[in-house]
Amino acid sequence: MGGGSGRRDGMGRLSHGGCWRDEQEWPLARTEPRTLHLHPDGALLADPAPKDVPPAQYDFDPANPVPTVGGNFTNYGTSGFLEGGGYDQKSGTMFGDNSPSLPLSARADVLVFRTVPLKAGLEVTGVVS
Repeated sequence: MGGGSGRRDGMGRLSHGGCWRDEQEWPLARTEPRTLHLHPDGALLADPAPKDVPPAQYDFDPANPVPTVGGNFTNYGTSGFLEGGGYDQKSGTMFGDNSPSLPLSARADVLVFRTVPLKAGLEVTGVVS
C-alpha cells in the first residue's frame, strides 16, 4: 500500500493510503522476481556482499527487548494495548513502553538494511526468503 499523506490519525496510526485488491492467481503472473542481499554496512543491494567482509552483528538484552510497534495483529476488541496497523517505528509510542521516543533503528540491538532511494514506486508482493 502507499500513496497516503503520511499523517497520523487520532490514534497515532499512519495514513499510508492504498487499497485492497482481488487477485485471481498466485503467484501473480506479472511478478518480476528480484534478489536483494543484506550488506554489513546496512545496504540492501542486488549484488552480494564481498565474502571477505565480516557480517553485521548485534547484541541484545532480554531484559530490554525491542518493543512491538504496530503491525499485523489483533487484540480482539481491546484498545490502548498493542494497537495494530501502520505506526511510525519509534520507541515510547505503545502502551507500557516508557523508553525515550527514538526511532527503533537507533537502537544498538536493531539492524536496518535499506536500498538507495527508489526512482519510482515499487510493489512488494509475495514470499520473502
